[in-house]
Amino acid sequence: MKMRQKDSRKRTGKRGLCLLTALFLAAGILGTAPVPGSAAAKQPDLTRTDGSIVFEPAAPGSDYAAELEKADIVYDVYRIAEAEAGSAAGRYTYRFLEPYQPLEAEYRKGLDNDGWAELAQKAMAIAISGGEAPVREGVTEAKELGCGLYLVITRSAKNRQGDVLHYTDSDSYVVKGENADGTPRLDSVVEAGDNAYAFAPVLVSLPGLEPGEGEEDSGEWLYRLTVDMKPEQVRYGYLKLIKNLESFETHDPATFVFEIRAVTGGEDGSPEQVVYSDVVTITFTEPGQQSLLVGPIPVGARVTVTEVYSGISYTQVSAPSEPVVIEAGRIAEYPFTNRYEGRNSHGGAIVNHFEYQSGDWKWTQIEGGTSAGAEASAGEDGGRQ
Repeated sequence: MKMRQKDSRKRTGKRGLCLLTALFLAAGILGTAPVPGSAAAKQPDLTRTDGSIVFEPAAPGSDYAAELEKADIVYDVYRIAEAEAGSAAGRYTYRFLEPYQPLEAEYRKGLDNDGWAELAQKAMAIAISGGEAPVREGVTEAKELGCGLYLVITRSAKNRQGDVLHYTDSDSYVVKGENADGTPRLDSVVEAGDNAYAFAPVLVSLPGLEPGEGEEDSGEWLYRLTVDMKPEQVRYGYLKLIKNLESFETHDPATFVFEIRAVTGGEDGSPEQVVYSDVVTITFTEPGQQSLLVGPIPVGARVTVTEVYSGISYTQVSAPSEPVVIEAGRIAEYPFTNRYEGRNSHGGAIVNHFEYQSGDWKWTQIEGGTSAGAEASAGEDGGRQ
């Protein structure tokens, strides 16, 4: 991890899908102290509120940079901890804020790079499950920030239909999968050109410390940072389930249930194998359009989506879609359109809901449907339940 200068801005980078943070610019490692550097380093001014972070989807000149620069990518920024003076000169520590306060105990134990990456994952799980709104939403530069630790979630500014996305619409761009060791992982998926890219959540500390050049105390505190993301081009595919509701009756939420089944084989005489199977829901409280991102799904799989429940008062008016074949790095679309029949029959639904708690996904069952957007999460196989 090193800093470089461009247009008078200091820039940091990230390797793979690991934690990106300005915390370890100088030493390259993290210990119990949140900011490395010598004890002779100048004490940061933690009262400043004029900090800023500029985001780049990829380091200039790196793989995918040109394609990602053309994509309409923005960032939601969450302040998860305040900066407080540390016990040693030239250092500071954190006081975690609600609803992220449960993460402080893990931080106090001391974290290596993998530990910080896991902390970013847990913070994202909290953020997308109904936590506090981001302090800056849908930006490419977060301005007028106080000192502290920030969670950054990448997403597209608009979906293909042109509707502005909101941080609470995370079902349309966040996917839940697994790391190589089987632990849960959250990624944001963004379309750029003919490809799809996965962005892990990152943590950025403000201020960051510029590495010294020769003298121990030559490092300067930086209150304006530029962060280069390094996304991963996905080698699997996704399915975007798009539901259009032409009209809406004014009494109860309208919940729609879909069965998703992906298979391989069966076309050349080989046995057909189910490689992905799930049931998901989308709930409306007004007419309009919602989408749900499903995956990851193996490349080459043929996917069929069946609307198994459309509410007592609604009728599907779109023609059945043909199965779609999943392509690497692409997001296939599967649209459905429903219309209110003109009769009011009260009803509800049951939704399986997962939350990341204490290092594991916890399951609960919600009666009466969900709020706007499906409140479905990841099961053990990485699919939505």
